[in-house]
Amino acid sequence: MTDLSKFAAAMKVKRVVLCSDNSTDKSSWKRYFVEAGVPVAKVITTSSFQEASEALDKNPDIFMTGQFVNNQACLELVDKHIAMQPDRSRAWTFVCTENNSLLLSSYLAEKNVDGIILKPYNNQDISDSLGPSLLSKLEMKKETKLYHEILALIKTDQLDGASEKLEAFKKGKEQNPYPYYLEGLIKEERNNIEEAQELYFKALEHDEKNYLVLSRLFDLLMANRDYDQAYTCAEVLCENHPINPKRIPEMIRASIATKNFENLIKFCDAILNSTGSIAGLEKPLAAALIVAAKSLAPAPKARELVIDALRRGVSLIEKNSPIFISALETFLMVDDLIDTKNLLDEIPSDEMDEDLLAIELEYTYKSKNPGAAFEKAQALVKIDKANEKSYLILLKAAKELGKDSNKLEDMAFDAARIFPELKEEFLDVIK
Repeated sequence: MTDLSKFAAAMKVKRVVLCSDNSTDKSSWKRYFVEAGVPVAKVITTSSFQEASEALDKNPDIFMTGQFVNNQACLELVDKHIAMQPDRSRAWTFVCTENNSLLLSSYLAEKNVDGIILKPYNNQDISDSLGPSLLSKLEMKKETKLYHEILALIKTDQLDGASEKLEAFKKGKEQNPYPYYLEGLIKEERNNIEEAQELYFKALEHDEKNYLVLSRLFDLLMANRDYDQAYTCAEVLCENHPINPKRIPEMIRASIATKNFENLIKFCDAILNSTGSIAGLEKPLAAALIVAAKSLAPAPKARELVIDALRRGVSLIEKNSPIFISALETFLMVDDLIDTKNLLDEIPSDEMDEDLLAIELEYTYKSKNPGAAFEKAQALVKIDKANEKSYLILLKAAKELGKDSNKLEDMAFDAARIFPELKEEFLDVIK
């Protein structure tokens, strides 16, 4: 157990709220804080979200909660405690969880949560997780306390007070990223966005991997549609820090806007291979993989990467969606007939719409069977299920089968009556 004995007087005045639906958890946590010096009467144990929320109204110094209590997410309680104790030099928040997911890791990093305990744990694990955090604030230096005081003033919209204290904090810290970061936050609050961005860039000159700075800067750059610089921030974030799932769609957007398709596939793979739930992210990840694959498909050397990305993408989405259609089209672009056929076979015949029927028709044509493709295309025309792609394959197959020129022209003009904007393209096919 971390030795807090010399801080017994400090711990004796602390108030603690614990929240868990597990009696063993509450007992273990309470024992630790009492042994650390907190009076028993000042440790409140709660068993539900509502009980904990009410206990937090008493503004405790320390709050510890399970990530889920009675199947209810409790990170809102963490937010509440942090809001009530904005000066984090004098308060602690801890989370206990069975699964350190992407969401939780990034959340803890951005909120400056003091520690996390992973289940299963023992008494030594509690000490190892909580002790150093308690000790670091009890032994905190004046300049670190000043940083937290300034941050608290910014959070509570006391910007003049924050600016005044910041001048003292800046002294002798020309190579430190945090004065620039704090000033950037103040500029943001005053809606001086360009100045805030410049300050964040200056902060990165002194710490290029700083998570807090990179996160703020990325969000601002994306809001201003500065995709090139936002993408650079995203790269550093992804390589060095837990990824906030809420930021994933914007990271995908930046990758697509800057045409960094191979890196986008690697990024999606990293997310899919990570531990923890990706609930709610299936569609953006699928879209990213399939868009990236489609963009890389024309390059013969990228064929294996394209196919792998498509397989992962289609595994995340429902059949018949526009993204799924795009994936099938891309499988055909790289002549992957096996995957195309397997996916088509999974779709019931009564769910085959014009787009899927056209893909099935193209599959038949690419399978070196122009005769069967011609017959299928004619059948689709008769039942009014042929789209523009079906007509193009009809004409290609007819020409390959050696149909006479008059017959070909008649078919091309029939197609042009339905799709007049494609008349020249139809006629080019039969030349």
